[in-house]
Amino acid sequence: MNDLLIRTASGALYIALLLGSLLWSKIAFLIVVFVFGVLVSLEYCRLNKFPVWIGIPLLAVLAGVLHWVVPSWVDPTLIVSFNIVVNLALLYWLFKADGVLIPALKPLVFLGYLCLGIGSLSLLPLDNEVFNYKVVIAVFLMLWANDSFAYLVGRNFGKTKLMERVSPKKTVEGFLGGALGAIGIGIAAHMIYGVYGLWNWIILAVIVVVFGTLGDLVQSKMKREAGVKDSGVIMPGHGGLYDRMDSLIYAAPFVYIFLILNCYVS
Repeated sequence: MNDLLIRTASGALYIALLLGSLLWSKIAFLIVVFVFGVLVSLEYCRLNKFPVWIGIPLLAVLAGVLHWVVPSWVDPTLIVSFNIVVNLALLYWLFKADGVLIPALKPLVFLGYLCLGIGSLSLLPLDNEVFNYKVVIAVFLMLWANDSFAYLVGRNFGKTKLMERVSPKKTVEGFLGGALGAIGIGIAAHMIYGVYGLWNWIILAVIVVVFGTLGDLVQSKMKREAGVKDSGVIMPGHGGLYDRMDSLIYAAPFVYIFLILNCYVS
């Protein structure tokens, strides 16, 4: 019972910080994302044996460049697109049965996948440079609904393994249950917020589910290669912060591009 209370409390604090900062202000959200990003980077560096003294300064410089230099000189979409290219390239390593992350590529993966993923996350609420938190709250709720429904459906009805050699507990039934949960949030967001048409919300939910699940699998394979169960211990009952944010970090650039396209199409 105590373990459940601790797990619930640490999860609630994580959610409160993300949602609370979004509701508070742009600066509050950026600070929380940066602090979370530093903690995730520390866990990632330990997990993949990447030098912390390179990783953290690189993340800090990138954060400054992305928000104060890039908008004046380059469309952030180009930076996010590079994030997507690296994420898609990681899928070759993920699906290759005997694939091992080559040490020479680790700096590129750290920059293009992790740092830019955190950067893409920090850009999500910016709609034509206006801070728009409502859609991002819906995206967070979609991810959390996906996780919760996938766990519940998979635990009770899961029989068909999704990718057993990487994540033995994930099932196709759980994946479909998570997708239904996320789509339900999308339908609710359409009814409450409007903003986009119903099918736009449903497509957004599918993007969140597909790429969020792939992000979870990417991190699971990294942990399997490192021979550890969790990326850290900062969240009692959950493991590390990277364990909580893996889906969000991987899915962020795909969500960002979809939201940008919606601005042009709508």
